[in-house]
Amino acid sequence: MANMMLAWPNRIDTAAIDGGGWATTMPVTKMQNRILALRARTLDDDPANTWFRAALAIDYPIRVVALAHHNLSVLAKYRVRGASDSAFTSVLYDSGWLYASDGMGPWGPADTWLEWEDDRFWMGGPSGEMIDGYRQTLIHVLPARTNARYWRVDIDDVGNPAGYVEIGRAFFADGWQPLRNLSYGVELAWNSRTTVEEAAGGAEYFDKRQPYRTFRGSLDALGEDEALMGALELQRRMDVWGEVLFLLNPADLAYRRQESFLARLRQLTPLEYPYLNLRRMAVELKEIL
Repeated sequence: MANMMLAWPNRIDTAAIDGGGWATTMPVTKMQNRILALRARTLDDDPANTWFRAALAIDYPIRVVALAHHNLSVLAKYRVRGASDSAFTSVLYDSGWLYASDGMGPWGPADTWLEWEDDRFWMGGPSGEMIDGYRQTLIHVLPARTNARYWRVDIDDVGNPAGYVEIGRAFFADGWQPLRNLSYGVELAWNSRTTVEEAAGGAEYFDKRQPYRTFRGSLDALGEDEALMGALELQRRMDVWGEVLFLLNPADLAYRRQESFLARLRQLTPLEYPYLNLRRMAVELKEIL
């Protein structure tokens, strides 16, 4: 298991985005809006239109690229490239074509045996019920941070049931991982937003709303530098409003949908000094819907 990762800050807000073919009323710049419901939409599902380029303000170090609240199908593929020039003649990073569905491969999840009757037998990947209820987020973790100013994301989702691709938010950020992982006893939970009203006769009526996830854990063995320049700096800069991409286990693709999400700090927690040369800090996160 890889150590937890927190990716921040999102560099997309100060970037210039272009490329692809996008609807006039839902342009590619919608991906720079933090309201996930305000999505960018391509003209169709032609790969010639389903791509975009982001020119960052400078060549920031990038470790994670993500697309939040998308409608990509389970067969969609994507490619991420970083370059030092806008024409991408000097490519610094190229992911190659990958499946957008977590844990998806040409024969399905490698560690899962499916029965013949299973609706995922032939293609693998998640079923509709497994996806329903999540704000779909494509998360690509680079093997190492790459300093590149220009980034391009291509999508191949020919046959998307909607006939087009929608993306609510683009995310380009560096990733921070503690040298020692979270202590045992972390909590990952779904929190209901559904309201319940009871009639006089006892019948219950529900106003169904999408739930959100929370995470709580503790980093109990931080070194001085990572405590002050990592954990404490995260709180100073992100406060309780800044976007943070959370990955409980960056190396695990099979359960990334369940254990990773776009979040904010639920509250700021103190940096504790429990032992000589070690620091401790609790981490509390709330999913952004």
